[in-house]
Amino acid sequence: MVSLKQFSRRRPARHESEHHLFSSEGTHFERIRLVSEGPLGEAILLARRHPPQGRAELVVVKALDRRQPRKARERLAEEARLASRLSHPGIVRVFGHYQQGETGYTVSEFVEGTSLATALCDAALLARPLSEELGLYVCAEVAGALHYAHTLADERGQPLGLVHRDVCPANLRVSREGRVKLSGFGVAWSRLPGREETTEEAAPLGDADYAAPERLCAGGARLQHEARADLFSLGLVLLELVTGQHLYYVEPLDRRVAHVHTVKKRGTWGEWEGEPLGLEELALRADCYGPGDVEYALHGLSEPVKVVLRKLLRREPAERHATGAELEAELRRCLRARSWWYGPWRAARELARLRAEAVPLWRGAEAVGTFRSVDAFENVDRDE
Repeated sequence: MVSLKQFSRRRPARHESEHHLFSSEGTHFERIRLVSEGPLGEAILLARRHPPQGRAELVVVKALDRRQPRKARERLAEEARLASRLSHPGIVRVFGHYQQGETGYTVSEFVEGTSLATALCDAALLARPLSEELGLYVCAEVAGALHYAHTLADERGQPLGLVHRDVCPANLRVSREGRVKLSGFGVAWSRLPGREETTEEAAPLGDADYAAPERLCAGGARLQHEARADLFSLGLVLLELVTGQHLYYVEPLDRRVAHVHTVKKRGTWGEWEGEPLGLEELALRADCYGPGDVEYALHGLSEPVKVVLRKLLRREPAERHATGAELEAELRRCLRARSWWYGPWRAARELARLRAEAVPLWRGAEAVGTFRSVDAFENVDRDE
């Protein structure tokens, strides 16, 4: 199996330049740098596409070697087939999937801007949440994109039943113009013909921190492919944006989970505090949270936003918003009640100011060796 480091240092063939990735029908792809590893074990790279005519442009390339597991390779190709059907301004475009020698490549749009994961880290560093207006605007945009994906049909008009299953801050970007883009369809479920069949136990989970209870807890298998699971995940994102808190990690829940560990003689909170939580631990938290924890997390928010989140974060899927369109409409009503003028430009400005305030603090942390980059796509020079 080829490691990411080995992949990034792949020796080019004699006819290739040092940074050449692959070519297809006269279009050449130039590797710029390795960014990270995806949920399927794929290398995610920033690259530049050089078409036969016209200007070169930055793209994101996912690459998976044939020596990787077959299911991972099939899922990467499936993601490209599925995402290439999605044509919506709020969804990152996928240009295609290419097989070159032993490696498969999926090429998608590069969104120059800020990841919500970065924005949340900046806000945490500055010890303040983002504005309710930003949270409402971003999540309304994502709800619209999800509704489009959830209702997508094939050429015969048959619903594909698409469920994203990995709605999380790392898969949401806000462009420099303030446009919100959803990506990360690698673990999506659909009825697309030829979809790789897997058991639920073997299916990738995505970012488990943002998974709905029915995806984490036993007995929820029949509900795993419901679109409302995506809406719950979006509710967790909205809550974190406007409060800085994650529902699965609020203080009252911490105490109850620690008590459960003690009762079950599985150790105490002190033994695993600060360590990354495993799926079993997250499932316990998703199973233990209740309305009181939601109310604790909602403290300080305006009443209209509280009403939305109370419904969105219900344990029972049937009690949540029925569709992304319903949720989008409610979020936009809340936003208009707070500001008629909040939109892309104001969102971009708020995130830019947040970044400008946080960068000096990150640099100070870097100087003493505690800095860890959150978003490797940031600060990209288009002439790099």
